[in-house]
Amino acid sequence: MDLGGNLRTYAYAMWGATWLTASLGVFFVLARKEARLEQRDRSPRTEIHASFSQLTLVAGGTLIYGISFLGLMADQESNLMGWLTLIGPSLIAVAIISHVEHLSLRVGRPAVILDNRWRSQPDLRATIC
Repeated sequence: MDLGGNLRTYAYAMWGATWLTASLGVFFVLARKEARLEQRDRSPRTEIHASFSQLTLVAGGTLIYGISFLGLMADQESNLMGWLTLIGPSLIAVAIISHVEHLSLRVGRPAVILDNRWRSQPDLRATIC
């Protein structure tokens, strides 16, 4: 079932715009974190727990992924865009893994592991609740 090239082009454009918007949002969070550090604002209520490296990896990964979708919109058989669709999510995954390590130091590894199992097994939630 071929829905036509126009729908595919539109889908790539929308996915690209979505990921670029997400990247812009993370860059704003990164700028906000830097501004808070310059002002020496240590309020725990407004603390941004993610580190600069984690935010930079997520922002870069979402930017690369968004660019790859826009590139696929023009040339769907491009090797470069294929590699970018691999690199972007990989950077995001590294940032998430790094943040989970950070969380396990704050709340403990068993809590992080139980939370992951709790979310992935709906049957377990039904028997406990």
